[in-house]
Amino acid sequence: MVNINEPTMFLIGLVEKACLVVAIDAQARYATAFIKGDFTLPSKQTMMVEWKGHADALRDEGRPQSHIHLLDDKEDAYYAALTKESGISRVPPVLSRIRSHDTEEKRKNLYTYRDYEYIVVDNETFTRRLEK
Repeated sequence: MVNINEPTMFLIGLVEKACLVVAIDAQARYATAFIKGDFTLPSKQTMMVEWKGHADALRDEGRPQSHIHLLDDKEDAYYAALTKESGISRVPPVLSRIRSHDTEEKRKNLYTYRDYEYIVVDNETFTRRLEK
């Protein structure tokens, strides 16, 4: 989300296969922590090496570079990395699990996946029940 060449420019919300509201919130808190001076970004060189490694991994997997913003099963790890780098509060892992489960339910039956309510039990677990 940080423009490596203009490191005061943040591009918030450019993620795919993630809970967008949760991702935008975490990214906004990350950008705010940076602006407040709570942490400093890695060097341009370090950020470029990390970006290139990610781009190379996509290429090696035969995936297009447009997948660079795809979180999917790496969504929770993304939030953990934002927390580790900036010190912002951690997005509870349960939110990524709910999104993954909901996506799978959508694939199973597009007509009934909305019939359920998700209940957060704790930071790690949730239950699901049929809405009345």
